[in-house]
Amino acid sequence: MSNEYKIPGDILEVYHMLKSIMFDLTDTMMMDFQEWKDELIGEVKSWKSGDDEPNWNSYRNWMNDICIDDGMPILFDNIGD
Repeated sequence: MSNEYKIPGDILEVYHMLKSIMFDLTDTMMMDFQEWKDELIGEVKSWKSGDDEPNWNSYRNWMNDICIDDGMPILFDNIGD
């Protein structure tokens, strides 16, 4: 029996979009994105090693907070807690 580890499409889309423009971001947002990205990668690796599935909404909310702090529009809509 194999486990399926499917990262939500919106998380992947934002990850790849921001990674592609990373050096165009403000210094603050670049550092915040790097922290978000590193934490996400680490948690996904842990998940694949048997830990619980990441709380995707916490990553959505965290990224929205990063955007708000940098004066940008949010990237995720309609998020519950």
